[in-house]
Amino acid sequence: MVEEVATVLEDVKDEALRWTLQVLQEREDLRDDYRDWSKLVNLFPRWCPSRWNSIPCSWSNAPGQMDVKVLYPFKIWMFRGQFRLTKKEGVDSSGFCLFVVRVYAKAWIEASFSVQAPRLDLELIKALGTYDKIDPEIGDVALSKLSSHLWYVSEELVGLSVFDSDVSCETKNAMVTALRERNLTERTRLRKESRFPKEVGPRSPPGRLRQ
Repeated sequence: MVEEVATVLEDVKDEALRWTLQVLQEREDLRDDYRDWSKLVNLFPRWCPSRWNSIPCSWSNAPGQMDVKVLYPFKIWMFRGQFRLTKKEGVDSSGFCLFVVRVYAKAWIEASFSVQAPRLDLELIKALGTYDKIDPEIGDVALSKLSSHLWYVSEELVGLSVFDSDVSCETKNAMVTALRERNLTERTRLRKESRFPKEVGPRSPPGRLRQ
């Protein structure tokens, strides 16, 4: 099972280590439970029970703490040698942890970044769209659930990407060009289709005031 987990995480291990370290070093406003979660995601891809017998996380009981359903599966799987788990329980916990490390954790931690939201939303959709190659059941359910919330991925919000430093200049230029062309086409269509109503006199007073 350990070998399978390592194989699944091989292509995202370096990226997971990079962004979790960046979050832990730069986000001073990060809640304690989010900080603990980031530490667990950082440790998970390189976890070695023979070297570590404890998790260097300061568990917080602060109000509004993240649901323990996210945190406990990591600890259960990482210390599975100290628990009596069935084969199904072991597979379920590892599958959950893999999904969190590959997709969920980064999307959740970065959900409050307003300017980066359009790019991050598209990256999340892409990640879920290919997750069925790893776990078809989790991938299909997660993508189906997210598709119910795509109403906020609108053309108006896409404009925020112009201020996103992680979006290339080429992409921003292409966005502006497409936006201008779309606006010109739309304005021309509206001018052609517009029909102004004939001028009418003042409206009669409503109800009992009408004579």
